[in-house]
Amino acid sequence: AKRWSRLADISFQHLTQEQGLPNAIATAVAEDGQGFLWVGTLGGLARWDGYRFKVYKGDPQRPGALPDNYVQSLHGDTQGRLWVGTSAAGLLRFDPGTERFIAVPVGGARGLSHVSVRQIADDGAGGLWVVTDGGLDHLDPASGRIEHASADGAWGQAAGAQVWTVLLDRRGQLWIGSAAGLFRRPAAGGPLQAVPLAPGRAVQPQSLAQDSAGRIWAGSLHEGVFVLDDAGDAPPV
Repeated sequence: AKRWSRLADISFQHLTQEQGLPNAIATAVAEDGQGFLWVGTLGGLARWDGYRFKVYKGDPQRPGALPDNYVQSLHGDTQGRLWVGTSAAGLLRFDPGTERFIAVPVGGARGLSHVSVRQIADDGAGGLWVVTDGGLDHLDPASGRIEHASADGAWGQAAGAQVWTVLLDRRGQLWIGSAAGLFRRPAAGGPLQAVPLAPGRAVQPQSLAQDSAGRIWAGSLHEGVFVLDDAGDAPPV
């Protein structure tokens, strides 16, 4: 009862296209270092300042503009930068000083594996993990260097090319959900370790999160939700 009493005064504001959202289908939400809330949609990107939306529409012909209206993922990194993952134009970094979108190269040995960016996550050391339709990439924003993790022999053989989601937990372990199942890399590094979720069944984790107790929650494509302790074991009931 005490817990619910603290929530009694919470109110929700419904923000729709009537308030300026570019599309009714919101695909991603993130906060940048300036405190702005960004909403990705199927029809562009919107920045909410607490009062109104500022909309950025796709214009591939104009340098520095958002090149693709279909925003699939957003991420505010530890330095306060906003990263935008699109469906057909790769990964972008928003420069608040010029209000331009700066594209990360795609293709070849030095570019991202694919133009479709599904997720962006911190690596705990200033870099980013980038999940694309071509696999898992690692970006060092300081140098611009991109490594194709899914192309690595040990990683590729384990998780395969189709990676769905990644999570860096509070112990520094990297969790990877892919078409081949759930995998974990210890904080000290080394090869990926398979984490069985349902013996005898192929479980494809689509989303990963860590709760305040340190447990890992894995949402799957067809098998529901699984809960593990941060060592990769099912917690006691």
